[in-house]
Amino acid sequence: MSVVTDSMIVHCFDTIISDLKHVDPPKPEYDTSQQYGIFVTWKIHKRGELQLRGCIGCLVPIPLTEIEHYARESAFNDFRFDPIKEKEIPSLQCSVSLLHSFEDAKDYKDWEVGKHGIRITFYHGGRAYRATYLPEVAPEQGWDRETTIRHLIEKAGCSYDASILPSIQLQRYQTEKRTMQYEEYVSYIQSKGRHSLLE
Repeated sequence: MSVVTDSMIVHCFDTIISDLKHVDPPKPEYDTSQQYGIFVTWKIHKRGELQLRGCIGCLVPIPLTEIEHYARESAFNDFRFDPIKEKEIPSLQCSVSLLHSFEDAKDYKDWEVGKHGIRITFYHGGRAYRATYLPEVAPEQGWDRETTIRHLIEKAGCSYDASILPSIQLQRYQTEKRTMQYEEYVSYIQSKGRHSLLE
């Protein structure tokens, strides 16, 4: 049985559209009592490509009520991007990823591209660093394991240095993910007798 539901993604769209329109979002239509790690990812169709527009989440299991929080955070507070604007919403795609099956790996190579998300922790120059990639990142970029680790070290804010590799503590995990385009969101809410606040 699937854990991620269309209604979770609908609630993400409802949340950010309601925020931009300064109204309260509708209540979620899914079971909020379960707990998972949560990531919400926004992408935008631009010049014939799908580009990342925001992605923020939490690795530790938290109540699914927090999907609303991470919908906002990833849309409006991802430091890599300007906040999403109302005019961009019809071009958006939203994904919800729920994280499960966390395991400590033997070393930095003990994971599978496309199957596992990874979180690394390491110390370098007296500082602690950590960063994560969801399972889809490496295959989308065409990276192998070593290239992924190199980019993840840099994402953590550290210049790549091969001497770091043996000291990396790696935790691997899996996700269940579902994605929806804005047009699919509109069709979904229309099937429930609602209309988009953008109309």
